Amino acid sequence: MDSTILAYIAGFLDGDRSIFFQLVKRKDYIYGYQIRCSISFYQKSKNAYILTWLKSIFKNGYIRHRRTGISDYTVVEPEKVKEILKTLRKFARLKKNTLI
Repeated sequence: MDSTILAYIAGFLDGDRSIFFQLVKRKDYIYGYQIRCSISFYQKSKNAYILTWLKSIFKNGYIRHRRTGISDYTVVEPEKVKEILKTLRKFARLKKNTLI
């Protein structure tokens, strides 16, 4: 992928994103919880086309449109999250040290 596009996405990740680590209760896990990492990008719903564009690039995840007027694009598949973070790490500025 073009480095200009990767730099743009990394900037978006630096500003309008969240990287989550969650404990998800699961009865089928030995200790009863799954550790889940996910990435979410946020944008006003009127600008949700940028989230659709991101989804078309990463080919994974889902988009939600909230009643608050905010939409988010979220990726939860572990290998895809890892791949995205590794790809964008060298372009990130604010959160560079928090990425894989």
